[in-house]
Amino acid sequence: MLVKTREAVPSTSRAIPRFGVNLNGKKGSINARINSSVITLYDSMRVQGPLMREGENSWTGMDWAQTDKAIGENLSKIAASGKKVVLVTNTVISPSAKAAIAAFKAKLGGAPAPAADGTTVAPASSNVEHIQYDTISYSGVTNANAKSFGQRVSSR
Repeated sequence: MLVKTREAVPSTSRAIPRFGVNLNGKKGSINARINSSVITLYDSMRVQGPLMREGENSWTGMDWAQTDKAIGENLSKIAASGKKVVLVTNTVISPSAKAAIAAFKAKLGGAPAPAADGTTVAPASSNVEHIQYDTISYSGVTNANAKSFGQRVSSR
């Protein structure tokens, strides 16, 4: 991608004609999402790291280790109180990502987790829900494949 800047701020961007995944004959192409993602990189007002809210309009900067610890502690408190924890992701097809989600759910008491010896550890409760959401729905394609071929599958 070529980015034209003016005073260190991107003004236009375009694809390199011979490279990229969006080749259209001789020219590469980019879309509005790619273009806007480059512009947000140069936004000097964007948040540079994690922040913790303190009061109505007050925020305190934190490092990533503090953030991970605080999130883990709060999730554990929520799960221990019996409230529901919801994890929202894109569609997950990776076996390692599925294993990480299963371990997350098991830690908070939402699903059995695989143990080192191949057995599963039973959850304390099922108050963790994993919702898979895609901005572009493929349900029409998968439903058509189910009718045509007997399986709900997508080519992506």
